[in-house]
Parts: sequence; structure tokens; C-alpha cells
Amino acid sequence: MSLQEKLGFAIFVAVFSAIPLVVVSFVFHKIKTHTPFTQRQKILLGVFFVEIFSVCYGLFWEPTWLETSHIHLSSNRLPPGFGLKILQLSDLHIENTSGSDLLLKEALKVTSEQKPDIIVITGDFLNCDAAASKLEYFIRELRTIAPVYAIAGNWDNWIKSSREILNKIGLPLLHGKSEYLKLRGKTIAVAGISYMIPEVVPEFLRGIREADYGVALVHMPDFVDVLATSGVDLYLCGHTHGGQIRLPFYGAIVTLSKTGKKYESGLYRVGNTVVYTNRGLGMEGVWAPRVRFLCRPEIAIFHVN
Repeated sequence: MSLQEKLGFAIFVAVFSAIPLVVVSFVFHKIKTHTPFTQRQKILLGVFFVEIFSVCYGLFWEPTWLETSHIHLSSNRLPPGFGLKILQLSDLHIENTSGSDLLLKEALKVTSEQKPDIIVITGDFLNCDAAASKLEYFIRELRTIAPVYAIAGNWDNWIKSSREILNKIGLPLLHGKSEYLKLRGKTIAVAGISYMIPEVVPEFLRGIREADYGVALVHMPDFVDVLATSGVDLYLCGHTHGGQIRLPFYGAIVTLSKTGKKYESGLYRVGNTVVYTNRGLGMEGVWAPRVRFLCRPEIAIFHVN
């Protein structure tokens, strides 16, 4: 976590916690003394009610309000009207909750309707081993729609069922490897790397450069500045969840990325490389609150012409 994120998080927690304490204090005082509220106290009371609404919204509404983002790109490496369509899912964080079930159902519906040429998943499949059967069903259904390519995320090193399920259904995780798709006379390379390990980078980049169009799947945005100068056309990542909690005019409070807020979510251009950081479908597991605020779960669809 960067210094900026640490400071932002500390200020947010301090202010968010202080407002209810101050409001409760002066409300009890007003009740006890039977004195009217001042204008400043009325404003603070209004802020308190907005805070309560925001908490309820972030807990019970936005986490299952799926957004489909359409990103239109062009590449001089592909002929006019080529029309490559890539659908990206990231950070599924599947668990045994009704909200997770609803998101998976909606994601399958959107994917089926969009009819992409390829589907890519940029890591973090499960929040718990108990939800492994749901992951298996979801991936099997995706593969009936289009070819699926995937990489591991940091959670997939802790929740071993992710790899076991993917091996069981024959979906290998790309790591320093490329898969090639022949599409309308052109070769599309999908290369994957979970973490930056020097010995796999040369093979990873070779796969990208040998194709007519190269898509890099990397779990984190941490390596954008390294790989963007190496011939990657499209760098797709996740991990940050867009922060999960975003503030107006500021954005993500915490990204858990070495690049901090630099590539927190959405579209970026670094040289000739297009970078996209997906906000993800699920939410951080274990101790983290299952909350999203101004940061809806996302499916990203890339139209490359």
C-alpha cells in the first residue's frame, strides 16, 4: 500500500468513525437540555443520515449491480472492419452467498448475449474452497459460449480448489505461455503471466510478438510500465477491484497495488499499449467487508477494429 493510500485510508476511517460519535453526542445533549439544534448541527445531522444511506447502499445494493463496460479500440495491426471482440472477467471471488450466485447468473447471461470471440479471466476465482462446485459450473458454461483463457491471481495460491477445478475441467492457467487463436485469417495471441517472474518473461513476450495482435493477461497492474514497452497491444488486469470503495473526485481509497492509484481502474494508454484495469465481479474475502461504493462490479467488453 502506497503512502498516499495509507494516508487516504486513515483519514477516511477517522472521519467516517468520528461523524456518528459527534452526532450521537450532541443529540443526547439536546434531548437532555431541551435546546434547539444550531444550523451547523443540522448540517452535521444531515451528513450523518447520508452516511447511513451510503452504508446501506454499499452493503445491500451496489455489490450485485453489475455494469457492462464497452471499450472500443483500434489497431493498425488488424485490417479495417476486423471486429475482434474480447470479454474480460476478473476477480470472481466466488463464495456461498446469494449475492455471489446472482452475479454469476447475470454474468453468464451477459456473456451469452454478447457472443464474444474469446473470454479471458484475470485471476482470483474463489473466496473459499466450499464454493468450488460453483466455479466448475460457471467455467463449463462459459466454455459453451467461446474459448476461455485464464491466469491465476494471488488468491489462487491460497485457495487451492481453484487450480484443482480448472485442471479437472481441462482449463490450464497461462503462466509465461501463449495460446494462439486463428480468427478470420489473423493470429491472435493470448499470453498470461500471474506474477512477474524473470525466467518466464522472454517466452511470454515472444508469444505476443509472433502474433498479429497480442493480448497480455496479468493479474495486477504492477507491471504495466515494464511490459508496455515490449510490444504488448492490450494489457488486461484486475486485482484492485477499483478500490471497491471510491470517493467522488478522488477515486479508490485503497488498491493494494504497487502502482497505487496510477492504474486503479479503467482505461489507460501507455505508449502503444492499451491498459485496462477491471473492477472485478466479486469482493475481497475473509475479514474484508462485502461492500462496494461508487464502484460497481464489472464485465468489460473490448471491440477491437
